[in-house]
Amino acid sequence: MYITRRIILNMEIQVFKCGGKFFVSNIIQSFFNELKDKIESHRTVFVISAMAGITRLLRLIFIIKTEVKIDEELKTLMISLCMNEFKRYHTEFIFKLFSETDRGAVIDNFELLFSKLEGTINLYKSEDRKDLFYASVLQYGEIASSEILSKYINTLGIKNKWFDAREYVVTDSNYREAEILNIKNDFKEFFKEGDILITQGFIGRDEKGENTVVGFDGSDYSAAEFANSLSESGGEVSLTYWKDVDGVYEENPVKNPEAKLIDQMTRKEYIQNTVKNNSFVVRPDSISSLNENIEVTIRSFMNFENQGTKIK
Repeated sequence: MYITRRIILNMEIQVFKCGGKFFVSNIIQSFFNELKDKIESHRTVFVISAMAGITRLLRLIFIIKTEVKIDEELKTLMISLCMNEFKRYHTEFIFKLFSETDRGAVIDNFELLFSKLEGTINLYKSEDRKDLFYASVLQYGEIASSEILSKYINTLGIKNKWFDAREYVVTDSNYREAEILNIKNDFKEFFKEGDILITQGFIGRDEKGENTVVGFDGSDYSAAEFANSLSESGGEVSLTYWKDVDGVYEENPVKNPEAKLIDQMTRKEYIQNTVKNNSFVVRPDSISSLNENIEVTIRSFMNFENQGTKIK
């Protein structure tokens, strides 16, 4: 049997970073309805965050397990309640997103991941390193969301390759606030299998192979480093941060509803804007660290008519 691969005429590679608030069934459905052609006409790398609220929930499990001084039976009950919430949130999302025909295999896959999370938590002993345990627990949010997204877009006929960022993102050993040292070039080999890649932000491993996370809004940082790695191989690379706001405003629109959206700005202007407003849409080092030839856009995954803010 001969299998013909779709030929990509536009060799630009686009990196799409999708945050936690992206994971609402009707938002994801409209996103792919709107952008399916654009995605399939490019090589595209999705860098995915955990679903909204999940990192906080996993952090709570970590705190209960390692820091709360209560009766062990009560501690076990509290962790069990948090774990049930983790399972409920993802399972309900799967039921909303997938058809009855497709959801069974997705649920089975999630149950396997859930069992691994339970094992990670149950194996922890008080003499173990807390920071390493922290990173090992928090990684499950990004793994779960990215696996679900990969399987969903497969049902749309968008063939994609999921890969584990921990195998390729090399960090220092500051387990909770790690700095990315390198992204192994091997991940680019996955383009031989297909033009759409799905991976995770926020997570990596140090040079000893131990789990790390890259801190608050770390998926933005991961996406920037994936874009840098791709641009160093030559060719055009664009990076789009898909957010729940239309782009960057002159002032914080929460404080000033009349604030104007900025269509274009330089990277220096973006950093100045974050300092002036004491807030940011994208983590500042995820803009300042980008190679100069990468085109950056911040735009909304809910308002496709607005082209967002381009940062040059």
